[in-house]
Amino acid sequence: MFADPRAGEAAEVGTMSYRLFHTSGEVRYLTNWYRQFTSASGTIRIVGVTIDDSVRELALRSMTERRYQFERSFDGSPYGTLLVSLAPHARGQVMRINRCLADVLAIHHVIEGDQMSDVLIADTDEGPTPLHVSDLLKLARHGERSVFRLRRSDGTLVWTWVTAIAVEDVESDDPFLLVHVLDITSQQLQQEALETLARTDTLTGLPNRSVVTSLLDELCAGTGQVTVLMLDLDRFKSINDGHGHHVGDELLVSVAQRLRALVPTGALVGRLGGDEFTVVLANTPDGLTEQLAW
Repeated sequence: MFADPRAGEAAEVGTMSYRLFHTSGEVRYLTNWYRQFTSASGTIRIVGVTIDDSVRELALRSMTERRYQFERSFDGSPYGTLLVSLAPHARGQVMRINRCLADVLAIHHVIEGDQMSDVLIADTDEGPTPLHVSDLLKLARHGERSVFRLRRSDGTLVWTWVTAIAVEDVESDDPFLLVHVLDITSQQLQQEALETLARTDTLTGLPNRSVVTSLLDELCAGTGQVTVLMLDLDRFKSINDGHGHHVGDELLVSVAQRLRALVPTGALVGRLGGDEFTVVLANTPDGLTEQLAW
């Protein structure tokens, strides 16, 4: 209740919102503001104003729907997703993390408010290296995707593709980073296995001819001394013919193991094919080559 200066009497204020359906099918959202006045004679007057709130109401409903869709896509995304604040007062803080990323990083507790650098920790040659906002902003500016081997909370490692997009919150005007993390561990391990297979003699496990050739090209391009020992097995064909190829294979494996045990650290033992082996040494000390040859 409040005093109406015009009437000098009490007046009540009220509002009422409702939808108005037009015959054309259009829907309008209206709000009525009214005051009730009572005169000294008991006459009641109601003064009202009707405001068309359709634009504001539709905008709010659209925003609510977009937020709902975002919540669903965020929580149900098959990609690990992280929201990181870029606001000056909370720069680098985790705003939200979805279940997929929590599973990828083996996170079992809520981490909203933690620093991103405490969550995304890369495993590099220098050891554990936290990822900072500046690192991901570089990805966002160039639209790049980088491979990181991330450290999980249980200490195990996971290979990932990481992308980042800088976004401005239309409600708060505070910018944030939308970070996607995709687990590619299985693909990475398969790729490494294929690369190893392409460089390895399948029978003996020694580096194959292509690896030996590449190493020799690299060493010969330098200035250091390079020693190459070539070996083959006498009468190997007669062993295969007389005892079978499986016996010949066992002999090759045994020779490979003995050569590995004999050569110094840093030397390369490779199989060129058939019964041919090679030993490559760089910067060989005096007398070592003759010692190995004998």
